[in-house]
Amino acid sequence: MAENGALLYDPSSKQEKLLAERPPEAFLKELRAKGVHPFSVGRAIVATWKPQETAVLAAIRDQGWNSR
Repeated sequence: MAENGALLYDPSSKQEKLLAERPPEAFLKELRAKGVHPFSVGRAIVATWKPQETAVLAAIRDQGWNSR
């Protein structure tokens, strides 16, 4: 398992199975607009540091997603 459980990886076959969608580009743009830096984008998750928590939660809310 990787990406907080969103990606299954079998090291013996090197096969991956993505269990979630890539974060939408609109969400990534919203993070940039809110000054979230740094952040990294995986296949299914976005990661950043705790000081960015308020801005990230605002971006989630602004995108119409439920953060809980």
